[in-house]
Amino acid sequence: MEFSSFCIDGLHFTPDGSGMPAENTHVNGKTGIYVASANDSFGVTDMGFVYFENALTIHNADALSIHHNFIAECGSCIELRGGDRHQRSPIIWSGPAPRDTRSRQRTTVGS
Repeated sequence: MEFSSFCIDGLHFTPDGSGMPAENTHVNGKTGIYVASANDSFGVTDMGFVYFENALTIHNADALSIHHNFIAECGSCIELRGGDRHQRSPIIWSGPAPRDTRSRQRTTVGS
């Protein structure tokens, strides 16, 4: 499976009760790409992600390539869970999240 050469926009964030402007909360319950089950090969190339609480969440990918993507204004950029094979993740541009979301923000570059 491969996603390539397009952008996904979560549109906007929602208020979280903190009094901060909604666009600074990084909360909206949206995920750009979510892979829930094990897969033998998965790629995300030349993509753009903006305004997601989670840009990419991928479970149990054996051969994963995340290459040449732009990820900005997301609460968590890339979450890799459970995969134990080759993962390639060069050239990722990701933007920082404010206040308490920094502890949730995980950009994992594979081995």
